[in-house]
Amino acid sequence: MAETKIKCAMCGSPVALRRTTRKVDIGLDGPVTIDDAQIGHCDACGEDYLGVTNMGGLLEQVAQKLALKPERLTSREIRFLRTQLHFSGVKLACELGVKPETAYRWERADKPAPMSLTAERLLRLVVLESSAGIPPKLHRLGIAAAAPSRFRMRRRGRFWTERKAG
Repeated sequence: MAETKIKCAMCGSPVALRRTTRKVDIGLDGPVTIDDAQIGHCDACGEDYLGVTNMGGLLEQVAQKLALKPERLTSREIRFLRTQLHFSGVKLACELGVKPETAYRWERADKPAPMSLTAERLLRLVVLESSAGIPPKLHRLGIAAAAPSRFRMRRRGRFWTERKAG
């Protein structure tokens, strides 16, 4: 395998990095196996190195895989998805329409409260939309009193669009 040389951040000595397969803990219930990871060891000071190219892309792919898995989410998976969305616990609760205490209980490692199936599906959709570049704005939906909707629609070719008033 090809080696890359870097300088040790601790002592400045040369460190040879080599590509390999490595299991890495990213905060889930078990490690993720990463192909093409770079590892190295500084003989001078003992510092170990682990490099993963495009770590953000890797974490996004893991989040998408979690959002699409058929089994229910674990407490650590819920926390992982929340942090991937860059949500605080309060923000997650706000987006899903629950109390912050409820969201906190979903993530408790020692005694997690089960997430309702509706909330879990909603979290999965938020993750998938976020991966597609659609910013979550669920907290803005359904806050006003119910009222009948009125639309005026126009067909443009094969597609329908709303006709703006005026």
